[in-house]
Amino acid sequence: MSAVILMFGAQRKRLSEEDARWICTSWGDANLAFVERVAPKLKAAIDAEQETEIVVDEDMRQDLAAIFERIEAAGYMTKRMRPVQQAAARPISLPPSP
Repeated sequence: MSAVILMFGAQRKRLSEEDARWICTSWGDANLAFVERVAPKLKAAIDAEQETEIVVDEDMRQDLAAIFERIEAAGYMTKRMRPVQQAAARPISLPPSP
């Protein structure tokens, strides 16, 4: 099974293919911005059938944070998703420009 690697600035967080697919199918309609910005990238990564990196920008981070808040509130948060949720909860800090 492949994985999606979400890049939050310098942080790499792994989301299993199973969790990425579940988030897209079960929670994708919960937030229009998520549907437009994040879901297509997750779906493309899942379809790639290999470990795929997605660089998360600040808008995507906020969309993911909102979805993870809903997952947490519904009682569906898992240990596997927790590190991604924690990364999504913090604004992305980019390395300083040279």
